[in-house]
Parts: sequence; structure tokens; C-alpha cells
Amino acid sequence: MKIKMKTYNITIPIKYNDGTKIEKAKIDQTFDDIRNEFGECSWTTVKGIWESDGVVYYDKSYRVSVTTYDTKENDRWFINFGKILENRLRQIKIYITQSKETPLT
Repeated sequence: MKIKMKTYNITIPIKYNDGTKIEKAKIDQTFDDIRNEFGECSWTTVKGIWESDGVVYYDKSYRVSVTTYDTKENDRWFINFGKILENRLRQIKIYITQSKETPLT
């Protein structure tokens, strides 16, 4: 039997929408929350550009990845966590994507 796995990717901004830097403690807490729930996470730094209500934003973010079991409970956790992060990091939207994975080993 193959184990069903899923990778979740969360884009975590480094700056608030007004351009000021998000406090390191809030970023660290975000990584700790994920690690405490799933035992691990990895991230890379990415640059992006996006628009909302006619305002163009240039930003630098962390792309956080977690590969874990494909369960409804994990989906719910990430949906709820996105809402927590929108408040914690004062963001219009936190984007979380998912992709199904098939382990090779």
C-alpha cells in the first residue's frame, strides 16, 4: 500500500504591506508553529510582485514547505493557520498551496 503524502507551500512575507520589516520573533514563531505541528519544515527566500486593488507590491518572502500525510486534518490545520498568519503578519492574504506526492523510497 502506498502512503498518500502531500506537500504544502506557504508564502511568508518578510515585510508588512506598508513596507516595514516584520519582527523576527513573529517569523520565528511561524516556523516554530509548523515544526511543532509537523516535526519539520524547510524554506527558501523568494522575490515577487503582485497587485491588489490597484496597488503594486514588490516583496521578498520565504517559501515554506512541509511534506506530510494527506489527511483532512492536515488540510484543516493549514486553512486555520493561514488565517492566523493573516492576522499575525497583518496581511491581506496568505497563500497556501498543496500538491500530492508519491514517495519513491
